Amino acid sequence: MFGSAGTDVFRYDATSVNSGDAAANGHDTINGAAGDMIDMAGLNDELLLNGTLLNALSANVTLGSAISAGNCVAFSGGVLQVDLGHDGVFDAASDFQIT
Repeated sequence: MFGSAGTDVFRYDATSVNSGDAAANGHDTINGAAGDMIDMAGLNDELLLNGTLLNALSANVTLGSAISAGNCVAFSGGVLQVDLGHDGVFDAASDFQIT
């Protein structure tokens, strides 16, 4: 996916983990710029960050660099990793990633 001038929103329409455009063994590449956003709002009620569902967060939280039991989302080496199986490990064959 490529952004254009200005702020872009790259939207994923999946409404549950391991479905639609955020399925297992999925890999997208986004060429964005500062200020661009990735919108995965349909998954916010299923993914954890620091043990809290994303839709329950009341403030911005910095993503960690590793998937774990309480973190289904991580950003490592320029790759956004999403642990679809909630098994606490990132495996490209069963999870989703964006580079």
